[in-house]
Amino acid sequence: MDKNKIKNLEKLIIEAALNDEYLDAEKYLDELNTLKDPNEAIDTIGNFLLDKAIEEAEEQKLNRAEELLKKAQEIDPLNPEVHMNLGRLYGMVFFKDLSIEELWEDRTDEELLAELAIDAFNKSLDLDPENVEAWNLLAIIYEQREMPQKAIEALKESLRIDPEQTSKQEELEELLEEYIEYNISYDEEEEEE
Repeated sequence: MDKNKIKNLEKLIIEAALNDEYLDAEKYLDELNTLKDPNEAIDTIGNFLLDKAIEEAEEQKLNRAEELLKKAQEIDPLNPEVHMNLGRLYGMVFFKDLSIEELWEDRTDEELLAELAIDAFNKSLDLDPENVEAWNLLAIIYEQREMPQKAIEALKESLRIDPEQTSKQEELEELLEEYIEYNISYDEEEEEE
């Protein structure tokens, strides 16, 4: 493997480890030095950044987690887990019972976060279309953004992959009922005009 490329990857690890006293960057640097294949090195760096980003997100350091995930995305754009975790990060406001201000220091646009989450989940699904969790999380965002058709499609796809999800089957049935009721009331309003 090209020595310059290894040095650049080492710099990325060290940069990501700065200001994080609990991070064991040595483990990743040691592993990197044993690799001969550039793809293995990319996987190692990508996994390092992904692991670090997950730690940061768990500590509610979302801006730092986003920064690390974007670096991981640049290094390993074909890793569906990187995109999946970006989707989770942007979608936290929809998955947790917290306000956007409690989660993000500098983000107040829920619509933008929804778009970023949807985009990240779709990229993850392009790389791994059988990812049930991504389909389920997409359904949550679509439902909360009042996009019932897309939520229904996402749940159907999730259930096609894993039909044993009884809670998702129930959610789908409820969504279908609501959607039918909404369309009937909308049609009646249209006729009255």
